[in-house]
Amino acid sequence: MARSTDEEKQNQLKRLEAFHTLHAHESPAMLKRLQQAVIENSNVLARYYVASPDAPSQQQRQAARQLIESGKPLLVCKSVVLELEWALRGYYKSPVADVLTVLHHLLALPNVELEDRVAVTQATQALADGFDFADARHHASYRLCASVATFDDKRFARKATAQKWKPVVKVLGH
Repeated sequence: MARSTDEEKQNQLKRLEAFHTLHAHESPAMLKRLQQAVIENSNVLARYYVASPDAPSQQQRQAARQLIESGKPLLVCKSVVLELEWALRGYYKSPVADVLTVLHHLLALPNVELEDRVAVTQATQALADGFDFADARHHASYRLCASVATFDDKRFARKATAQKWKPVVKVLGH
């Protein structure tokens, strides 16, 4: 949206608001489906790092261990890392220290290539500094931009501004 005219930006924001209004009734069910997908550990990394007592989960964990510990080169998308952090923190209620241990371990695996490792590394450090991992990961992904736009003026934008993060975080509507 940075290259759009003000009219185009406002039009896009109105369309987004209309979409949210139209689908607001679906939101709880969609969130439930997302949570269930994470619970079922379709995320191989979540299955690798989280032990569950049931037999299917144990079988999946063993398969995940064989894959990750095989030494074969593996590519992990940054969205998968984001989902892993969300599952650990949001579903499994893991303390930040445990989430950081997992992320540091993942970053240290010699056979794992992370999509946009720089963004994942910066977000991991930001999590240690009290930032939300997703906010920090998104911000780091825009590191070559002049600014980042958000509506979150209560937490992320204020903290990022206080830390003098680059790119600058701009709050829309202010």
